[in-house]
Amino acid sequence: MSKSDRERWCWTDLEFRSGSASSEAEAVRQATEDRRFAPGDMLLVSRLRDPKPPEQFFSAEDWIDYVRDQDDYLGDQAVDWCDATADQLAELDDLVRPILRAWFERHGFMPTFRVDDDETVYVANERGMLMREEGSETPAGGLAMDS
Repeated sequence: MSKSDRERWCWTDLEFRSGSASSEAEAVRQATEDRRFAPGDMLLVSRLRDPKPPEQFFSAEDWIDYVRDQDDYLGDQAVDWCDATADQLAELDDLVRPILRAWFERHGFMPTFRVDDDETVYVANERGMLMREEGSETPAGGLAMDS
């Protein structure tokens, strides 16, 4: 599946209406096709993306720090335990992450959901026309929302 096949957008008008679309302009069109926006009403539009793979959140440095916080490693005798260099930590990351990935895949725990990102806020002006919150003079999708 190509990246463009996966690109999706979601929208909500903050009044229990929402949907998904293939582009930002399509999301705005869907949100406005059967609704008039009053001045001050908002529309939120976000790009959906795949989440980062779970194994990328493993950190050898964090794990070693976690072990150091355990009672068995708090005494003076353990003060110099595992003084790993950056290269050694990177090596451990490179060894462990593929194992974590294989475990997530084997047990069906790889994410199948999407994460919303890059939110754009549109606010209806005094004529009910949606405008990007940044004050852009370009109406959302070129659509006037007044009657």
